[in-house]
Amino acid sequence: MPFADADAFWKSPNVYDVATAAGFVLGLVSIWLSWWLAKRDIEKRLKESADRAVAAARDEVRQIAQTLLFAGVSDAAQFFKLAQEANRAKQWQRSIDLCQLGSEHLSRLIGHQAITDDMRLEFRRYADDIKIVIAKLRDLSPRKGTLPPEVADALENTLRMLNTIDGRLRSIRPEVGNG
Repeated sequence: MPFADADAFWKSPNVYDVATAAGFVLGLVSIWLSWWLAKRDIEKRLKESADRAVAAARDEVRQIAQTLLFAGVSDAAQFFKLAQEANRAKQWQRSIDLCQLGSEHLSRLIGHQAITDDMRLEFRRYADDIKIVIAKLRDLSPRKGTLPPEVADALENTLRMLNTIDGRLRSIRPEVGNG
């Protein structure tokens, strides 16, 4: 029995066996601890990278949304400018078509996530005004008649509102207008 005699246990052959076993256990513990610490560090870095990627993706989506809003406002304003020119030339059907396209753009802008509730109400009000404009333009006979002043005013007010918003967007995001 190796453990029966305490003095015999600490003699030469047994001491090496115990030291070897202790070193082996210590080596296994240190390998496991190193692996666990490395795993924890890698998981932490992956989580941080994922968080940064999500934040970057949100920023990109926000920039794209603002760019689309900017383009939508510019397009709607352009349609109403062309409708005014068609009215001056007494091309009522062309003006109706352009007003409808502009109204569709306004409707899309109403649902845009980047606009405020005040802007949304303003877009709705002007979209309703444009529907009235379209109805009055349909009553005009081709190449005859004069444009009622309220129609011209409604178009002018809508265009002024869109140009004001366009100017605000350009001042907020000048790089959007430059491509």
